[in-house]
Amino acid sequence: MTYVPVVLVKTRDLFFRAKVEDYVRRGGGTPTRSEPYDAAVIELGSMTADEVQQLTAVGTAVLVFGPHVEGPSLRELRSAGATSVPNSRLPEAVVELLDYLSTRSANTGDA
Repeated sequence: MTYVPVVLVKTRDLFFRAKVEDYVRRGGGTPTRSEPYDAAVIELGSMTADEVQQLTAVGTAVLVFGPHVEGPSLRELRSAGATSVPNSRLPEAVVELLDYLSTRSANTGDA
């Protein structure tokens, strides 16, 4: 059976959510808006640093994205354990996240 990562997609903008969900599907994952999930792709401002830290503390891979001019906020969430990227890097970063999850699953036998 092939492992298909389930990815929480959390954005403030519904139009943009559809775009991010499409990135997840193209990368081989299944987007969701509720638990359970293997990872999270979160728009800057959709979760606090504490919420991100709670996710990463239990081993959830978190990818945060936002405008490049929001560098301090992106760095804050990186300090909370997330991977953070500017919007321009989001498509590639989603693929990298899904590749990481697949590799992790293969190494732990979760597939």
